[in-house]
Amino acid sequence: MYIVNKFNPFFKKLGKEDLLQNAVVNYAEMQHQAIAIPCNTEGKKTTFVRWLYLVIGGRKGTLDLFFPYARGGFHGLFIELKKDGVKIFKKDGSMRSNEHLERQHKTIQAHRKNGYKAEFAIGFEESKDILDNYFKK
Repeated sequence: MYIVNKFNPFFKKLGKEDLLQNAVVNYAEMQHQAIAIPCNTEGKKTTFVRWLYLVIGGRKGTLDLFFPYARGGFHGLFIELKKDGVKIFKKDGSMRSNEHLERQHKTIQAHRKNGYKAEFAIGFEESKDILDNYFKK
């Protein structure tokens, strides 16, 4: 577990989703003794680091976290984190027109077809609910 220290000189470089991911990973470890594998390969990076991620297998649409624990008939759990307030779907249930979200949604669907639980989670509370429901199975 790693608690973010706001006095660390790198703290100011963290975005809201970085802080959310830290909180979700710490919660999973404390509440469910579950270690997450961070998979997010997108975001703000130098040109070299973006290239490096491509070289080592990073692809657009990769989800943020993977929990390699079989539960309730699933092989594991993937979560794509979004900060509070992000709207993924319209009121009619259709997806918002956004290439990034569409890629992530396709990845979620592919993981589901292969026997994994895969979800978007908006904010900490929704992430917590997904984890609690998954690990209760």
